[in-house]
Amino acid sequence: MSGWIRNITVLGPGVRGSRIAGYAAGRGFPVIAYGLAAEAVPAGVRLSTDLAAATREAHLIIEAVPETVSAHRDAYASLAAVAPEGAIFATTSTLPPSDLVAFTARPDRFLALRLPDPARQADLARQDDQARQDGQAGQGGQGDIGEGAAEIMGTTATSPTVLRAVARFAADLGLVPVERRDGTTDGTTDATTDDGARSASIDSLRPR
Repeated sequence: MSGWIRNITVLGPGVRGSRIAGYAAGRGFPVIAYGLAAEAVPAGVRLSTDLAAATREAHLIIEAVPETVSAHRDAYASLAAVAPEGAIFATTSTLPPSDLVAFTARPDRFLALRLPDPARQADLARQDDQARQDGQAGQGGQGDIGEGAAEIMGTTATSPTVLRAVARFAADLGLVPVERRDGTTDGTTDATTDDGARSASIDSLRPR
């Protein structure tokens, strides 16, 4: 593993959190899950019912709570009280990270990290296969993160060092890091804010 992110905590009760935890554990990362039912914990993942213990040694805390503002607000209030000062918070929410950053108490170490959905990618592959058989163009994942890609979306406050660290983590998962500007959903890769204050090309985010 090329980056300093090693210990992962996944926070969230559903299928998304379970998949992310299992994916990272399968790539050799030590992963602790908080909020999962015991029967939903993937192989290689430790389950904790104590948030302070679950996050004590975390370098990256991936939040996968339900898609409501109140759920995110409550999750980050709890995390801010116990998580290590240097830990990075990453949301998997489809909400723009700028809508959530105020809840985190660490704007420089907060971003969105969206990993491919294996079920969605399999469905797109089936659709593309059928389209090719019918002599039509496939969807190719239009509007979605491409297969094998990890979407990274910071805010204007996110540290470039944090962006690079999470990009290296994504690469260590076997994924290609793709950065989008906060608020875009059209697949455009743009790593520069409107005023040019934060400039980091996607090439600079790739592991060296």
